[in-house]
Amino acid sequence: MTLVDVDFIDATIFESTFDVAVRISNDNPEALILDGAVVKLELAGRKFGKGTSAERVEIPRLSSIVQRLEMHLNHIAVATKIKTVIESQTVDYAITGKVYVITPSGSVKRLPIEKSGTIDLRGETEPGVLPESLADELPQGGAMGAEPG
Repeated sequence: MTLVDVDFIDATIFESTFDVAVRISNDNPEALILDGAVVKLELAGRKFGKGTSAERVEIPRLSSIVQRLEMHLNHIAVATKIKTVIESQTVDYAITGKVYVITPSGSVKRLPIEKSGTIDLRGETEPGVLPESLADELPQGGAMGAEPG
């Protein structure tokens, strides 16, 4: 996944809500069906926000889609780090979570996502916020089994 866009939705004293768009790539020769996602964001080592999507989407073979999810950002976590970020002009980030893939047999497989790096606020950002493809997590030959447990 890679981050594509962020749009402001609403704000309260303690929290802001954003519509976040992520691109999900499928390098497999077969379509993938996703049945939801959970994404957590950390900035400068602090929990920043969490986003979810319950939408079921199909990613065509050897293609990609943009999926939108609602992310809630914690103002208190941001406020404690904003001075450090402004002074350094960079911020370390970590994105973790999981996506749920419907297998050909109809079961659900939970795939982890994880990416970290540094965003340069002067305009030079590392490419890709999340792993570029889910294909690396899938078993060879397109056969996927349900995650144990």
